[in-house]
Amino acid sequence: MKSNMLLSVISIFLLLTLSACSQDEKEYNFYGTSNNWVVTYETEISEARGWADFSFEYVGEEAAPEMFGYNLKSKWFELTSKEERFNHQDNNINSGNSECTGPPINNESCAVIIKDDEIMEAKIEWNGNSEVIVLTRK
Repeated sequence: MKSNMLLSVISIFLLLTLSACSQDEKEYNFYGTSNNWVVTYETEISEARGWADFSFEYVGEEAAPEMFGYNLKSKWFELTSKEERFNHQDNNINSGNSECTGPPINNESCAVIIKDDEIMEAKIEWNGNSEVIVLTRK
């Protein structure tokens, strides 16, 4: 009986702690498109953790390139790759993710301030072509 009561108290404490932490997280979704590409960047950021999913989808009329490179950047983040292949070959999509782990693992906080009118920029190069796509919050 005593152990059930202790277990209940611990469970309630953990639930309250986790719900308090999740309130500090903010979601930001960015989207940009051109005649050839659709680029998305979705992130959840808090003091202790930053998680981002990003994708590059080729939607052009010509055959999809075998290789492409990109530079995805904003005021708080930059990701570059010179040679990528589609990791979802049937859909001509390359997706990935990144993670920031703040204190206690790092001394730096993951939290950033993102304004409502914030933009990101993706420069994509493939088969001798190049495009710059502006991603805005959606």
